[in-house]
Amino acid sequence: MKKKNKNVLTNTIEHVYVPYALVAAITSPVVGWILVKEKGVDFGDLGTFGDFLGGSTVPLLTFITILLLIRTIRIQSNQLDVQKDEFTLLREEMASTKEALQEQGKTAKIQRFENSFFIQINELRSIKSKIEIEFIEMNDFTDEDGNSGIPRLPYKEIMVFLDTQIDSKVFANKEGVLRGSNIGIESSSYLGNLHHKLTMENHILSNNIVRMDTFSTYHFIIARIVILIFHNKEVMDKWELDYYLEYILEEITHEGMNLVLLQLASSLDTRRMVKELDLHNERNVYGPNWNIKYKLFDYLINRPTD
Repeated sequence: MKKKNKNVLTNTIEHVYVPYALVAAITSPVVGWILVKEKGVDFGDLGTFGDFLGGSTVPLLTFITILLLIRTIRIQSNQLDVQKDEFTLLREEMASTKEALQEQGKTAKIQRFENSFFIQINELRSIKSKIEIEFIEMNDFTDEDGNSGIPRLPYKEIMVFLDTQIDSKVFANKEGVLRGSNIGIESSSYLGNLHHKLTMENHILSNNIVRMDTFSTYHFIIARIVILIFHNKEVMDKWELDYYLEYILEEITHEGMNLVLLQLASSLDTRRMVKELDLHNERNVYGPNWNIKYKLFDYLINRPTD
């Protein structure tokens, strides 16, 4: 509304006031001539007539100049308003472009992450398949004719077997140990000893059921996936992050998560990532002794970095 009023005023100056003032300035000498010739004014008094002419035209011309100056100011004001509007539109367009570029950058990062993620998943599946084959080969499940005595066990059942074997050795005398001491499962001494026992039994049993480097590669690939997710979590929405964490959990399985968490929580390079990604939550810990193992993982992740 304000801008419209300015335009009306500018048009009024240009089309009404200025023409009238010009007409008045042009006709003032004619008025003087009429006064001299028709009314008998002494034309010889040129100085007086000049003063009259100047006095009658200069104020009108000055008024015209003022009107044109006002018009110029109005035009410049309108131009400034237009430039302001254009600048506002440009700023909004730049903000929109920036947002679009950020979205494109995020999309590109997500695409690179997905490519790397699923390459690692394929490698994980390959090593899981290798574990299944070596489990049969190294445990000699064959008859005298060389035929397999049992079918090839799936990865999940191998993880159950391994976790059960470790539990049977580590927690065989759990109640007696706790009753025979004044320490509880919250103590760092108990949890430190438990960590040592679990690590040793995991190392011994893993190397007995598959080749030594196979489980090392298995843990290395999983650690690499966790690192990949951790370093890309800032470009993901929460549901995307949850999706990929759930995806890797399904590949590892709950039965295999104990061994994985033990390895990740023991490593200085990955334990902070496990904590920030909340991989060690109670839902992910498996087995009858899950509560003690959960406390162990929490202890390993939160212990001081000496």
